[in-house]
Formats: sequence, C-alpha cells, structure tokens
Amino acid sequence: MKLRIAVVFCVFHSVVVAPFAKAASPEEAVVRQTVQAYLHGLQFNDVPSLKVAFHPEAKLFFAKKDGSLGQITQEQWYKGFE
Repeated sequence: MKLRIAVVFCVFHSVVVAPFAKAASPEEAVVRQTVQAYLHGLQFNDVPSLKVAFHPEAKLFFAKKDGSLGQITQEQWYKGFE
C-alpha cells in the first residue's frame, strides 16, 4: 500500500509539478532518470530497466509476515517480474 502511494506521488509530481519547476541540476537529472527507469520497470515488468535503477551490489530487504526482516538477491527479485 505504501509503495502504491509513493508511486502515485512520484507519477503525479513528474506529470503535474515537474514541468513547471526550474531547470534540473545535473545531479537531479540523474536521480530523475533512475526513478523513471525504476517506475518503468515496475509498470511494464521490464527487468533491464530495473537493473538500470539499482547498483549492482544493492541489497533488497522486505518485511516478513511475522514482522522480521528478510533479504533476497536482486536476481531472485528480478525473477518475480518474468
């Protein structure tokens, strides 16, 4: 649910607010490009776009049903999109 809210906020911001904002700095442009690759990957199950959005050594954590912290590899996560 929180992820959906974050995605909706990001899409709203990029479609409604961003076009009227000042010119982006080079750092901001890189961040926007990364977020766009991530959102595109999620929306279209596009693993290559997701791989662009993550550092090769990134660790992926999630909350298990019992409340404890779990971890999966990027490859395990990407398989969920295939």
